[in-house]
Amino acid sequence: MNNGDFVYNIDIAENYTDLFILLNNKEKLHQFINHMVMFLVQKNINDKKERGDDFLPSFIHNEKGKTIEIDYNLLVLILEDWIKTLGYPSPKDIVEKFAFDINWGLSRPSNASIFLVANLLGIHHKITRTGVSTKFGVTTQSQLFCVPIVFENKENKKAFQYNSVSFYLSKIEIIIKENEYEEMFLSQLNASSNYQQVAYGSQNVQNFWETSLEDKLLYISKIS
Repeated sequence: MNNGDFVYNIDIAENYTDLFILLNNKEKLHQFINHMVMFLVQKNINDKKERGDDFLPSFIHNEKGKTIEIDYNLLVLILEDWIKTLGYPSPKDIVEKFAFDINWGLSRPSNASIFLVANLLGIHHKITRTGVSTKFGVTTQSQLFCVPIVFENKENKKAFQYNSVSFYLSKIEIIIKENEYEEMFLSQLNASSNYQQVAYGSQNVQNFWETSLEDKLLYISKIS
């Protein structure tokens, strides 16, 4: 970033608020979302080949909220991959800066994670459900960036957890209209309707894992 003789070097790993410079307008946001869609589609294709019957979708259409659910830490990996395409150095400490291993939502989210999802994507761009509540203003701290959700395969009853970021489906559909991956993305999104939400929020998720039969579970706390 150059302003006359002053040169500012963006370093998100050192100063996470520098991310605002990369996502501070609609055009930049659209670039990121389109990259996210490409990443998710390719991940689904690769995972299906590698895992076969153990395949788990990298994103899910949550019909209850009319949203797209993505695991928070997967979103961080997408962010890292996108930053690389912009030509900025993206060392592993970016993932360490933003990644979070939620424990039933009882752990405190980092300032970086709140800045990314609640402030930047939620309040500034209004494409995620986190950050504000139309009823009560700002949401509780444990929900400022992601919410634990358990999904279950309707056929084989395997269950897994996202520490989920909820993107508004209607807004994503508008952004990706000219994306070459749009058709595949929507097709995969439709296929994800085979998974249903069975537990939402920290306490309900904790109760689900504590009372469910172990042989039917496939638990994911961090997607990598």
